[in-house]
Amino acid sequence: MPRTRTTLLALTFAGVLALGLAGCGSGTEDPAPSPTTTPTPEAVEFDPRIEVTGEATTVLELTDADGTDIELTTPYPDVAVTGVEPDIADAFTSDVTDNLTNRVDEQLQEYTELGIPECADEVAGTDDPCLREATFEVEHADVYEDYGTVATRTSFTLGSRDRNNQVHSVTTNLRTDETAELSEFLDPVGDSRAVRSLEAAENWALTCGEETPEEYLAAVKGFYPSENGVTLLWSPNPTYSAQCQVDEVLVPWTMPEESEQPTAADVNGDWCPTEDSVTDYGCATIVFPTATFDDGSVWNLYGGDDSGDGGFSFSTDGAPFGTYYPAGIAIDTAGTVTDSPDHDRIWSSQSGMMLVRQ
Repeated sequence: MPRTRTTLLALTFAGVLALGLAGCGSGTEDPAPSPTTTPTPEAVEFDPRIEVTGEATTVLELTDADGTDIELTTPYPDVAVTGVEPDIADAFTSDVTDNLTNRVDEQLQEYTELGIPECADEVAGTDDPCLREATFEVEHADVYEDYGTVATRTSFTLGSRDRNNQVHSVTTNLRTDETAELSEFLDPVGDSRAVRSLEAAENWALTCGEETPEEYLAAVKGFYPSENGVTLLWSPNPTYSAQCQVDEVLVPWTMPEESEQPTAADVNGDWCPTEDSVTDYGCATIVFPTATFDDGSVWNLYGGDDSGDGGFSFSTDGAPFGTYYPAGIAIDTAGTVTDSPDHDRIWSSQSGMMLVRQ
């Protein structure tokens, strides 16, 4: 019995010793684990897309000369950019927001030298700020070649007589993240295409007699490039009737020589509105200088200068009538109606009338 116990103790000790040695290893160290590496993100395939998904707001503040606190709620577009590197997309959307809000704030701060009676009356006897809201609309949000542009218009009023209209545009090369200037696409003053396009604008002859085309083009406020050309933008103030009321002009990439322009007689014939024409006066027979519509009304027509983009503009008594475009020349209708460049057309951007030769 004692001998058997001794044998068992010896065996037990041997087993424990063996386990201990196994835990210490054979003396050869295991290889160190390989260092972890962060995978390199795959490059984004360049296929830029811009979408305005909604709007966001910020509140701009002002204390005017009379001590009235004003809060202007200012909306700006919520822009989504895909198909470009994420850092470029983020920088572009930030530029769009900053450009709009900073310029609206600059215009708001100009009121520090003025009293605003309407605001003062509204908050008299309280500690409340005078509350105002700006409005905005998206003029353009799209990509042309490597360039993305968001153009917007804003407006706000603080009193009953002030109007604060602005146009904002940001154009960026979405491949290189470089801000693009108008001069990369067009010299608005030195390019005859711009002068001809402005002179052909429907409101130019009616409201812009005090300025030369060169002066107005030098004061352009925004722009955007597209397949059709470069659209120049202004922000006329409707409060002042003497101010030129041209707010946008398309300058096409190429223009026909003036000798190739249509003449007044080319508009003669039968015309009918398209299905999506915003204004529908019925069909008309034109024998220049008159247009006779189906209802028997006769409109006098006056031939103006060439439209600057391959057409010939007409006016009627006291208002623009439209611009005649021969087949083969595309019209930028800004999505208002569908263009049919394989037909002769008469288009009025003011009334939305689109007539097609029958």
